Formats: sequence, C-alpha cells, structure tokens
Amino acid sequence: MKRITILFSLASLTFISTFGQWYYDSYGVTDINMLSLEQLDEALGNTKSDIGKAGAFTIAGGLIIGVGYYTLYQGLGEDPTFLEELLGSRVMGKTYIVCGAGLFVAGTIWSISDLGRIARIKSVRNRNYPLTGSLSISPVFIRNDYLRSASPGIAVIIDF
Repeated sequence: MKRITILFSLASLTFISTFGQWYYDSYGVTDINMLSLEQLDEALGNTKSDIGKAGAFTIAGGLIIGVGYYTLYQGLGEDPTFLEELLGSRVMGKTYIVCGAGLFVAGTIWSISDLGRIARIKSVRNRNYPLTGSLSISPVFIRNDYLRSASPGIAVIIDF
C-alpha cells in the first residue's frame, strides 16, 4: 500500500509540475520566457482583474463571518426561515462562520498567488523586453576557468 501511495504521489507531482503552470494552460508554452510582449501584457491585465475577484471573495468571507457572529450571539432575525428555525441560532451562526472562514481563506490564497504572478510577469517583461534607455545593474560571479575560481562582480547593461 505504501508503494502505491508513493507512486501515485510522484505521478501526481509530475503531472502537476508539467501541466499546472498558468502559461501552459493559457498559451500552450512550457516556459514563461517564450511569451511575446502582447501575451505578457494580456496575462498581466487578466491577473489584475483576478485580484479584484479574489478581493471580493475575501470581503464576502469577512462579512459572512460577521453575520455568523451576529447570529450566534444575538439570535435569529424577526422572520427566520424553516431551516433556521429547525437548526437554531447556534448551529446557523457556526455554519455561517465556517463558510465565511472558507471564503476568506480561499480569497486570501487566491490574492497571494495573483500577487506573485504579477511580480513574475513584470520581471519577465522587464528582462525580455527592456525599455529603450534602461539601465540594469545586477550581481554576478565572474568565473576563471583556467584557475577554476570565481570572483564576485557587478554587471551593468545599458539598452539604447
């Protein structure tokens, strides 16, 4: 049983790492560096609109948690539904809190992943399609193959 579980886990991880990237699903490329400037701009716009949806999930989850606390401590409203009367205010309040917490966590995770995706898209866009007149300074290691040593250094790239 252990072997089957381990093999299934490894197969799942391989499948997820191969087909789980957003740019593979959207554009059919296996490396984000293969996207054109127009595709990167489109992906950036789509991701920015997804952050609004994730924020809506987070806010809705917070509001539902508030409704759950209100129901839990203040009781049901003036005209409760049949289900609310059947279950009572304690069960309904706890149900609202659990559902709201689920939405809140899902929205938070979604927005964190979208923020990481935006940073990745901007990084690839700036590296592959630099603006005219841009300056890039980055740390590098300078290798000396004859002496088999490496020295720290700085690379300065000016695009014009």
